[in-house]
Amino acid sequence: MNKQKQIQELIYSWGGYNFPGKKISVFDTTLRDGLQSPHIKKYPSISQRIKFLELCYELGIEAVEIGFPVASESHKKEVLALARHAKRNKLNIILSCLSRTLPIDVQTIADISQEAGFPITVNLLIGSSKIRTLVEDWNLKTMQEWIKKSVKTALQNNLPVEFVTEDTTRSEPSVLRILYGTAIKYGVKRIWIADTVGEAVPNTAQKITAFFMKQIIKNHKVGLDWHGHDDKGLGVANALAAAEKGADRIQATALGVGERAGNSQMEAVIMNLVLAKVGKYNLKALMAYSECASHMFDIPIRDNYPIVGNLVYTTAAGMHAAAINKARQMKNKELEGIVYASFSSALVGQEMKIFIGPMSGGANVEWNLERLRIKKTPKLIEEILNKAKQDNRFLHDDEIIMIAKKHKE
Repeated sequence: MNKQKQIQELIYSWGGYNFPGKKISVFDTTLRDGLQSPHIKKYPSISQRIKFLELCYELGIEAVEIGFPVASESHKKEVLALARHAKRNKLNIILSCLSRTLPIDVQTIADISQEAGFPITVNLLIGSSKIRTLVEDWNLKTMQEWIKKSVKTALQNNLPVEFVTEDTTRSEPSVLRILYGTAIKYGVKRIWIADTVGEAVPNTAQKITAFFMKQIIKNHKVGLDWHGHDDKGLGVANALAAAEKGADRIQATALGVGERAGNSQMEAVIMNLVLAKVGKYNLKALMAYSECASHMFDIPIRDNYPIVGNLVYTTAAGMHAAAINKARQMKNKELEGIVYASFSSALVGQEMKIFIGPMSGGANVEWNLERLRIKKTPKLIEEILNKAKQDNRFLHDDEIIMIAKKHKE
């Protein structure tokens, strides 16, 4: 029996996700939806976006939305540059662009695709909630005609085409049947559910996904995406709940960047899929992917950000440090990694760190003295621990070394 299996047998499980398929893929919309976020501090250069695209590929992300080319002439050129780079460097990844349900938008993407020599998927968008149709003064018959013409334009240009209604989760079932039914009728092979304003909770995410599977997709060979926002802090939970009911692709952004509270966080989505064994990704590239987004948008990664935060794989509690130390003495790295963690930091190429602070115990000091290759004595451990408690703060390495040096003298 291998060590990993032995460790798993030590953990009692109360149950996990119940995904219907063996594979759930991801779709990165950082370079489109993320760019719409007013809280990003700078607009990334094309070289930064190319680097980000390469890291998406290295991480194993299957699809990347690279922009909304009709937004401006400069944005159109940037999308072309990304597509050309993917072609030139043989990045085996699906690239797509957002499009309104207007043939002119679709043709713009077709022209870029033709010039780049790289197929770009057309992501057709139209609002479907009463709120949207009221303010736009749209009627269903006209909307159906727009969908028909736009899908035909994409297919005539030999481009894959996907379809989504904005504000899906606040739309009436009868309207969704008509709009999505029209898209499927004319050749769309993948559709999305968009929780545009983060309206959903996990229960409703499952209900609407089940509705799509049974009443819209039915027996058609059509893929289903979940595109969610984090307005209620439920972006990732909603996405995984939708996947349990049949969504086979989850959309997310690096660091959850996006409008208002942002989108589902890609880091958490990927980690959950890997742990549930329904996604295979190069987790060692996850830190670089997130750091690239951080630099690209000039948004710092908060220390306690899930999966990639600077202090996620740390502890300062004495009881925690003692347990980790005991696991280390057993010379069992797997056990050491999960005594106080739901997964090992080694998965993302990180190491567990133990700090010395006001709530620490002797085990915290012992761990750090061993790491710094300083001979430990009961007196030295006591001195270091007293310093942290008296100053009511965490100690840095240079302070530990200085105390040890004075202790020798």
